[in-house]
Amino acid sequence: MEPIHEVDIFRYFAGEIKSVQSTTRPNVLPQYRFEDNVYSHFFFENGKMGTIITSYTHSAVPLDKKEWSNTPEYKDSMGHDMTMILTFTRASIGVDFIKCRMMINIYEEWPKGSGGFRVVQDRIESYKRGGNQGNFFHDIDIMRWEFIHRCANDQPPVQDPLDIWKSHMVCLAAEQSVQEDFRRVDVDYTLPKDLRDDK
Repeated sequence: MEPIHEVDIFRYFAGEIKSVQSTTRPNVLPQYRFEDNVYSHFFFENGKMGTIITSYTHSAVPLDKKEWSNTPEYKDSMGHDMTMILTFTRASIGVDFIKCRMMINIYEEWPKGSGGFRVVQDRIESYKRGGNQGNFFHDIDIMRWEFIHRCANDQPPVQDPLDIWKSHMVCLAAEQSVQEDFRRVDVDYTLPKDLRDDK
């Protein structure tokens, strides 16, 4: 149900997640064996908060007319929307993983002298490096070769197994929240006894 890669990014930027609360409704696509629309709140140990909205039914995303064409330049983005917004004290960054671009916003006082703020778009930056933009989010050859390279050179994995365990426990807590009438669930990072050093 939960996109574990986004949970990884959350933990990378904001630290450990203390609890999760998820809501959903009966599936729009009944053939799916998992919830096809989920709204999850993540509460971090340091007081920060994150939200992930997962939808497998919101397909018509591109708004620009040419992006509806089935040309090689745009066909990989058809029906996909993968974005993340990082909100800070005085600014925010919106990242579009499909189009490989970032929108940087700043907060300015508005109205002047009121102590209130409004969001103002500062700039849009591209981090596309050339080639097919779809490779950024669909192609996993780089990860496969990295795995083979590390095995061949007796190097540790990119991600520590304990770190992988923690991200999985966050996702399981989110699923538990859905199954238990959307209650807030604490994340249990306790390793099984046969995996602990003190066994």
